[in-house]
Amino acid sequence: VGGGKGTMRVLIVGDVESNWEACMRRVGKLELSNGPFDALLCCGRCAGTVPLECQVPAYFFDGAPAEGTAKVQKMSGDVAGVASIPSRDGSKALKVAFVASGASPDDVRTALTDAKDVDFLLSTRWPLGVDDGERAGGEAEALAARLVTPRYHFAASKDVFWQRHPYRQQHFVCRFVALAKVVGAKVVGAKSKQKWLHAVEIDPLPLADPEVLKAEPPGTTASPYDQPAISSSAFPNDDDDDDDGKKRERPEETSDDPSLTTLFVGGLPPYVDEDRLRAALERVLHALALGSAVSSVRVVDDQKKNKKKSGKYAFVDFLTFEAASAALAALQSAGVDFDGRRPTFQWSAAKKEQSKRQRVGTGTTSTTSSSYPDDSRRECWFCLASSACATHLVASVGKSAYVAMPKGPLVDDHALIVPVEHRPDSDVPDVDVYLRALATAHGETTVAYERYAPSTKKGVYHAHVQVVPVAKQTAQGVLDTFKRQAARQGFDLTDLANLTPTEAASRPMDSGRSYFRLDVFEKAGDLTRRTAVNVGGRVPLHFGRDVLANDVLHLPERLHWKACELDDASELALCTK
Repeated sequence: VGGGKGTMRVLIVGDVESNWEACMRRVGKLELSNGPFDALLCCGRCAGTVPLECQVPAYFFDGAPAEGTAKVQKMSGDVAGVASIPSRDGSKALKVAFVASGASPDDVRTALTDAKDVDFLLSTRWPLGVDDGERAGGEAEALAARLVTPRYHFAASKDVFWQRHPYRQQHFVCRFVALAKVVGAKVVGAKSKQKWLHAVEIDPLPLADPEVLKAEPPGTTASPYDQPAISSSAFPNDDDDDDDGKKRERPEETSDDPSLTTLFVGGLPPYVDEDRLRAALERVLHALALGSAVSSVRVVDDQKKNKKKSGKYAFVDFLTFEAASAALAALQSAGVDFDGRRPTFQWSAAKKEQSKRQRVGTGTTSTTSSSYPDDSRRECWFCLASSACATHLVASVGKSAYVAMPKGPLVDDHALIVPVEHRPDSDVPDVDVYLRALATAHGETTVAYERYAPSTKKGVYHAHVQVVPVAKQTAQGVLDTFKRQAARQGFDLTDLANLTPTEAASRPMDSGRSYFRLDVFEKAGDLTRRTAVNVGGRVPLHFGRDVLANDVLHLPERLHWKACELDDASELALCTK
């Protein structure tokens, strides 16, 4: 999760209680052998006297060590709050939310409602639902996890070390880690094998790479807090009014046709059969007393797809329209998860035909149909059919690619060229068409670059080409600068003209090799193009933007995209310029 220029190294400890000496000795040894660390975060109850000077800046939020000890600092706030934890050099900081053992759901709503997206959430107690109820937990902690959407959630109080599979949130996954109590080596009966100290390297959110943030590790699941049984207890107001008094809009389809009793389920994995689907549905619908309302489940193999991409879909029949409508709302809200794959739910073909007739008769547009590929990832930032895609940034859509303005543009004319299909490479016709058109329109030297790195989870990466005009620069000068910086970082950029025909025609993503491609266009009369590539090297995530910001455009203050982020109105104005 870290490793870049903005990385912070942090230690997190479980319930310290009065065992400060054992804690500080262990932290001191780690600081000497593996340091430096930026901070020590105490996740759990703290008491007693701190006898030793901590070698790492330490912070706590639950309890009160004895007066007169200035070796640890209490995070600002009462039983819940948000703290900024700085790096040792003060150049960056982590956004950390916390919930102490005495917090109520009302305390959490008061303190954390506006604290969306944090690096860490620390809670003394486990959150309700995080482990499917096996160890129970607190409603306040579950509410906090849903409100602040942390990248990491650390909890104590159970005296056990446990890591949950990552789960999905709106912008990135969350990793839940439970830590045991701190014990000294001489404590009789101590659970010496239970881990109570954890280390994390992380780039704080303003500096984190978006590709890293949106990646889903293998085994990622749905959020444990979206299940109806959990939502009804921990989030009783979720279906009521917003703070401004306006009614929340629901994403699910609605229908007033009482003859509809069948739902269509799309995107099922090949191994799901009728029994497995029925069991998964009933787990979600049981809380609404709708499990027995399912009359039949029919799973169908999709014979139209290529065998290598085989999948299934299903029809689920309900006894009544009311049951089907309530089930659709619940399933679209909570979702069903099969090893990280989430099928879609909508009214069956009868609903589609009804909508089609309405479109023909009235000229209205149906919200259930889409001209975008049916394999678009629901949470991909670049899939046009995804709810996560910022479509107000899209400037032009072709048959196989589209042009958009990126979040946090380096310069005003910074553009992205993205394949419409979710794919790991940009090898589609419209990418080159758009690339040449942009370079011609700029009328100056234009840089385009693309970086691909194989992922541990197949299908995560959606290719995109960054296009940036660089005024008053020559193509040769830009190429020399990129090659010089590449050499400093331990890899080469080779001119495409110097590659063998086999190398030039190879598709590195097919063999699982990473690559970086740089195209430099120059318009001095005719448009010329110079290309350099690296195949198989370890090219840093930020290499292209780093070189442009620091060494070509000399705009180091625009190095990170978060530092250049605009509000929606400004983005729209710049996109339509």
